[in-house]
Amino acid sequence: MAAIVGVTAVALPHAGPSLDFAQGTRVAGHIGDRTLTPLPVIQNAPGAWPLLIGYLAAFGCACAAYAAICRLPDPGARTIWIAFALGAAAMLAVGFYPTSDPYAYALYALEAGPLRLDPYVTQSLAGTSLPWAAQLLAIFPDPDAYVRHCNYGPLAVFAYAALALPLAHAPLVAYLFAERMFGIACVALTGLALARSAAGVEGRKRLATYVLHPLVLTEFVAFSHGDALMLLLLALAFVLWQRDAFAFAAAACVAAGATRSVAALALVALFVALARVRPAAVPRAALGALVAALALGGASLAAYGEISLGGAPAFNHFAAPIAFVATLLGVGSLAAAVVLQGAVGAAAIVVVLRRWWLQRRAALAWLSFGALAGLPAIYPHYLGWVAGVAALRPGPRFAFVARVATIVAPVWYVARMNLVAPPQPSALAYGAALVLTWGSAIAAFTSKRGLEE
Repeated sequence: MAAIVGVTAVALPHAGPSLDFAQGTRVAGHIGDRTLTPLPVIQNAPGAWPLLIGYLAAFGCACAAYAAICRLPDPGARTIWIAFALGAAAMLAVGFYPTSDPYAYALYALEAGPLRLDPYVTQSLAGTSLPWAAQLLAIFPDPDAYVRHCNYGPLAVFAYAALALPLAHAPLVAYLFAERMFGIACVALTGLALARSAAGVEGRKRLATYVLHPLVLTEFVAFSHGDALMLLLLALAFVLWQRDAFAFAAAACVAAGATRSVAALALVALFVALARVRPAAVPRAALGALVAALALGGASLAAYGEISLGGAPAFNHFAAPIAFVATLLGVGSLAAAVVLQGAVGAAAIVVVLRRWWLQRRAALAWLSFGALAGLPAIYPHYLGWVAGVAALRPGPRFAFVARVATIVAPVWYVARMNLVAPPQPSALAYGAALVLTWGSAIAAFTSKRGLEE
C-alpha cells in the first residue's frame, strides 16, 4: 500500500489537469482547476499514463502481498489489525482521486448538514458564507448535471451530514480527510462483524480477507466511496441472521438499502432464505423491515421533505457488457441497451435464487455478480461488494472469480482517467475488464464444481 502512495506521488505531477465533462451542450462537472480541488481529481485527464501505470503496478504488488497473507494457516488477530492500521494510514496519504465523487459527497454533506437543505434536488448555494460552498459550486456549476442530485440513500446522507457539521467552517480538505477516516471506521467495523461471524481461525481469516483487501483499502479509504457503509450494515445483518435475530437482520438490510438501493437485493435474499429454512420467522422479519423503513423514511421526510434512495446512476456506453457490444457494433440506443442489461441481471438473480432454493449451498454468494450484471455501468468501487462477500469464503470457485474481478477492477480507470489522449484506449480497457470479469464468472458458475458449491 505504501508503494501506491509512492509511485502515484511521483507520477501525479505529469497528469491532468482534468477536463470538463460535456453532455450535449452542458457541462456536467468543472474539475479542471486544481486550485479548487485540494486533492487533485484525475479524470478525463491528458498525460495520465504515468499515474495509471504506476497505480496499476503498485496495486498488483499489494494484491500479491494480500494473496500471501491469505495463504497463512492462521493469521493472528493482532497481526491483521496492525497490517490494517498500516495500510489504512498509507491510504490516508494518497494524493489524488480518480473521480470527483468525494467532492460530490462533500456537496451533499454541506447541503444536508450545515445548510439543512434537501440534497436530492439542485440547491442554490449563492450567498452561502461557508468556505466550501464557492469551491463546490465552481467544481459543479451546472444545475442540471446528475451529480447535483445525491445518488446515495438517506442513511448515507445522514452520515455525511454528521461528518460535515463540526467541519463546516474548516477548509474543504479537512472534510475530505474526514471522509477517509469514516471509510477506515466502516471497514474496521465490517471486519469486526465478519470476525464474529465464525469462530477461531475461520473468523480471523474472514477478517483478513476483507480488511486487508487492496481494493477495499483503496476504494473505501483512499477514494472515500460510501459503499463501505452499505457493506458494514450487510455484515451486521449476516451476524444477526446467524444469531436468529431475524427482525434485526431485516432491519439492517433495509438500512443498507437506505445507503445504496442495490442492497435491497439482500433483503430479497433474506426473505427467500427464511421462506426456505425458517418460514415461521417471516412475519418477524417483515415487521423488522417495516419498522426500519418507516423510521428511516420518516427521518428523511422530516429532514428533507421527501424520501429518496438517490438519483439515477451515471450511464456510459462502455461499462456494461451489452451496452459495450451495442456501441462497438453501432446498433441500438443506450437506453435500449440499459433495459436489456437490466433484464439480463434480473434473469441472473432469478437463476441464483433458484439454485440456492434447490441446493441450499453457497449459491447466494453469486448474487453480488447478479447485482453487477443488471447495472448499466460498473465502476471499480462496485467490485468492493464482491470483496465483502468473498470474505465469507463461500467456496473455492467463487473465491477465484472474486479474486479475478477485484484485481481487474482498477483497469476501469484506464479508460475513465485518460479518455482524451490518442489512441483513446477506452474500448480496449473496458473490453479487457469485462471479458476477464464476466468470462471467469460465467465459466465458474456454470461448471460442475461451481454447481456443487
